[in-house]
Amino acid sequence: MVCILRQCVSPNFVYAIDLFIGETDYWNKGIGTKMLSAVINYLFEQRQADKIVIDPHVDNPLAIRCYDKCDFVKVTQF
Repeated sequence: MVCILRQCVSPNFVYAIDLFIGETDYWNKGIGTKMLSAVINYLFEQRQADKIVIDPHVDNPLAIRCYDKCDFVKVTQF
């Protein structure tokens, strides 16, 4: 598993994140949701994030479901 984290160029504290679970044996076990929740808590509590953004591929329903469970809100779809 890899979680990519970077601060976006902005006067506010906006972070862009991404999450990869490459081993299919670990899909659908709640691992991504737990990991993402921990990163979100860290960013808001320790890094004083104002906003966290994530850009999933529209053809990845497992990722989108994970982000939904972590209270991400869809703002646009291209």
